[in-house]
Amino acid sequence: MRFVCQRNREGSYATMANREASLRLIGRQLEQLGFRHIKKAGQLKPKHVWKLIEKWQADGLTDGAIKNRMSHLRWLAAKTANRGLVANDNDHYGIGRREFVTNESKALHFDRSRIDKIEDKYVRLSAELQREFGLRREEAMKLIPAIADRGDQLVLTGSWCKGGKERTIPIRTPGQRSVLNQARQHVGDRSMIPPGRTYVQHMGLYKRSMHQVGLGRTHGARHLYAQQRYEELSGRLPPALGGLSRADMSREERSRDDDIRLIISREMGHERIQIVAIYIGS
Repeated sequence: MRFVCQRNREGSYATMANREASLRLIGRQLEQLGFRHIKKAGQLKPKHVWKLIEKWQADGLTDGAIKNRMSHLRWLAAKTANRGLVANDNDHYGIGRREFVTNESKALHFDRSRIDKIEDKYVRLSAELQREFGLRREEAMKLIPAIADRGDQLVLTGSWCKGGKERTIPIRTPGQRSVLNQARQHVGDRSMIPPGRTYVQHMGLYKRSMHQVGLGRTHGARHLYAQQRYEELSGRLPPALGGLSRADMSREERSRDDDIRLIISREMGHERIQIVAIYIGS
């Protein structure tokens, strides 16, 4: 990587120095992760990028710091003609504005006592749906219960979901069935946005209502769902709640843990197990 930097001297001295230092650090971290065979930049593969991101998030790096390192990796990929090494969009990796992996729970306070204080019934029922199914805020608003409810599954059509990605969530608990029945009874064959109110208008009310009862941007609902699902599938608490960390697992336990995380990831509208670490810890 140092050779590539020396051959491609672009930008100010500070930019070149920061880029080279960052790429040299990445090389050392790859060795720490067990990839000691990588001697040339052209040997890097997408799986190595995922492992690096997982490490950076586990180390508590801010999203800004991770994005800087990703920009250096993209520069390296371009200079070595390593097409496909790094996706163009950081959203592909679940790198958000402020979220990063820690082994601390962010599911606290998304409880029914707060939800019960919400005055608007449409918003209140959507908040319950978020809590029970781990839905995003937009999904909980656009959902049409009469269409989504398939008895033992909640099927979300692509037009309701981020990225247009349809997904299925199992209906497993009495709490899920109860709120779904209440929602169907309240809205009939309509969505969770009331008649006479536009999506933008309802989103404004939704945000105000959540902040008034201390639920903020409602991220806690997805954390809560993921943590409860992990405990159900694994039989133990997630790392964010003091459960066994992946670093302390045996090879067999990590393999099973991967399977569980993939299930949760898909139920939450993702495809990568690394993203689940944001919700349940690592």
